[in-house]
Amino acid sequence: MLAPVLPLLPVVVVVVASMLTGAKLATVTLVLLGFLVAVILVSTLFARLDQLVLSRTLEHRVVERTLAIRTHAKWFRALVQNSSDVITIVDPSGTIRYQTPSAARVLGYDPAAMVGRRFGALLRPHDADRLEAVLVDAALRPRSSQSVEFAMMHSDGRWCETETVVTSLVD
Repeated sequence: MLAPVLPLLPVVVVVVASMLTGAKLATVTLVLLGFLVAVILVSTLFARLDQLVLSRTLEHRVVERTLAIRTHAKWFRALVQNSSDVITIVDPSGTIRYQTPSAARVLGYDPAAMVGRRFGALLRPHDADRLEAVLVDAALRPRSSQSVEFAMMHSDGRWCETETVVTSLVD
């Protein structure tokens, strides 16, 4: 709080000392002291204005970025929620963590009810073993993608042939 005023302290000391001692300051000294005070005040004013502009610029950028993130999140949500493809997120152990609403249309399962179930339970035993191997491989290779074909059980008991792309999002 005192930082902008602190450089003025020597000027005040000189003026007060001259008044107490009764010494008269030369006109040139008074002009220089006045100029020094003006320069300090103007530089302080410019620094404050610069801080204000910087603060408003940063606030504006934060608002823009927040809006962009929200917009992209809405686009992504609309894309995923309305996709005809079933998108399922599983953890490295194969447990379903999220499934798009299209799972109800394609496989007959309520996506919310699938969360927490093992994805392999929807597959034939030998396909479940292949999926487990693919998930292990995906966990070892972050950002990798593999395509696998296997049959998934529909809620009515019939088998649906699928092409599944496993993309590793493990960091």
